[in-house]
Parts: sequence; C-alpha cells; structure tokens
Amino acid sequence: RRDRFTRATLSHDLTWLTTAFALATAGSLLLQLTLAPAIVASATLVVVLAELALAIALPFFFSGAAVSLALTRSPFPAGRVYAVDLIGAAVGCLGVLGVLQVIDAPSAILIIAAVAAASAMMFARSGIGCAPEPPPRGLGFFLKPGAFCITLAVLGLLNGITRHGLQPILVKEQVDHRSGETIFERWNSFSRVIAMPPVIRAPRLWGPSPRLPAIVVPQIWLNIDGDAGTVMFRFDGDPESARFLSYDVTNLVYALRSGARTAIVGVGGGRDVLSAWSFGSRDVTGVEMNPIFVDLLRQPGPFSRFAGLAGLEGVRLINDEARSWFARSTETFEVLQMSMADT
Repeated sequence: RRDRFTRATLSHDLTWLTTAFALATAGSLLLQLTLAPAIVASATLVVVLAELALAIALPFFFSGAAVSLALTRSPFPAGRVYAVDLIGAAVGCLGVLGVLQVIDAPSAILIIAAVAAASAMMFARSGIGCAPEPPPRGLGFFLKPGAFCITLAVLGLLNGITRHGLQPILVKEQVDHRSGETIFERWNSFSRVIAMPPVIRAPRLWGPSPRLPAIVVPQIWLNIDGDAGTVMFRFDGDPESARFLSYDVTNLVYALRSGARTAIVGVGGGRDVLSAWSFGSRDVTGVEMNPIFVDLLRQPGPFSRFAGLAGLEGVRLINDEARSWFARSTETFEVLQMSMADT
C-alpha cells in the first residue's frame, strides 16, 4: 500500500505507527513473560516458540514501517535523515547498557516503550502533512501518544521498585521461585543477581571430602540469572573458622602452595578468596567480571560485613574481565585458581 503512505500524511502515519510500536513493545513483554519456552520433546514446544517469535517480531514491524517512512517520505535530505537514524541507533545501543545498570530488564522494556510513545508525540507535532481523507478506521486509539507515554513510564518506574511485579517466571528452564524471602536483587546489562537469606547449615562445597566434620556454618546463596549460583560464607577474621574449606577438592592447590601469591579468576561470593587467605596467603588478587559481586564484597554494608573480606590484609578485588586483565598486567602469581566458573 505504498500509494497510501505519502508525504502529505507523514506526521499522521509516523504518529500512529510509533504509538503502535510502543504498545506492541509492552504487549510483547507481557506475552513473553507468560510463556514458558522450556525445551521438551513435545509438539507444544513448536507452538510456544511460534508464539514467542511472533511476540518478538510484532514491535519490529511497526518500528520498521516508521523508520522506512521517515527515510523515504520526509522532505529533508536523505543523508541528514539517515545520519540522524544511525545516531539514534547508536545512542539506543549505549543507552540500554546504562538503563540496565539502574533498573531491571522488564521495567527497562516498559521505559523504552514510553520513549517510543514520546517519539510519537514529537512526530505528531512535526507538522508535515495532515490526516488522510477519509481518516482510516480504528486509528484514533493510536493518535493519543501522550497518555500512553505517561502510563508506560509510570508503570516502568513502579515495576522497578518492587520484586514482585512483571518479572520472568522461567529462566534457563529453571522455575524462578520468587518469594518474599529474597533479601537482595540487582540487575545489570548482562546478569541478574538475587541473594537468599542467611542460613546455618552444612557448608556448600564443590567436592567435599568424606572426612569433612559434621559442622554447620552461616552462609548466603547468591543466584545468577535464575540458574547458576555462588556461596558467601560468614567470616570473622579467624582462619580457623574457615578451616572447613580445606576439605574441598578445589582447594587441593593450597596443600601444595600454601601461602603463595594467589590470583582468583571469578570471585563470586568470595569463597575462593577466603580459601587462599585462610591457607596463609597474604597477597590475594581476585578478578571478577560482574561489578555486582565486587560491590557486595567491597562496599560498606551487610554483605561486606558478612563476608569479611574487605578489610583483610593483602586482599585486592578487581572488577575486570579476567583474561583481559591478565593480558595487560605485568604481575606474576604462584597460584591461579578458577573453580567451577560455569557462567
């Protein structure tokens, strides 16, 4: 229907298409959150994946139509319009990284939908052309972008202040048991970390020795992306209180190099850093890619007090991608430990 979409109706068409893009984005989010695309040997999976693909594709239909009209029907030089389009795409790519540092992903999608509705408001005021005659049926609903912009922005902000709003219920085929017992949740551009309440139980070890004494220790389980996890043990500064770590097979290296200068790849909840220190190392460097874990262990607060690593002599925590950091560093170490870094 290219004859229908002309420069004479450009503002009108861009307004309703971009409003539809905003609403389709919010609707796509709702549908995705209510689907459970677990990989199972059933024809149901085909239906679920088809629904998921359509939900994801729908916003791109409206946004693609709007961008195409802006590029081909506007009265401005094509080079200038295309430059603005590329600048907007670049800002969006960088902007989403910043948004996900301060708000969770579902709330961020609602905020992005609000931004789309705000762009519809700007298109409506651009004054390029007028509504077609006769006006198309059913489009009046999409010609009120201001109301949708405010509604979506409010919903996104409200959703971001609660742990029980619009959130995933299935992550990496794991049912996400969201309960009031979680004591911490934070998203960033590549992960979501949830902390469970402290418990006193037998220590979580990767490969415990059968000679491990029957002891219980305070610990916090930190869940990553609904599936992976890491443990944080409470440490009061006494190496004897962490002696149970000597019964884990991942710490065999310290029987060979006790007290050595050590580097830990993937700090997580800090158990490997604690292992190195409790075995006598007073020069421990932990390199962790996820800033959430570094903040929990290093910044003043209940988690850093629980883990007890921030004030330990010779312990250094670095927020960086480990391979990149080691490639740049001129330092040498006697022990490198990377245990069960499955993420």
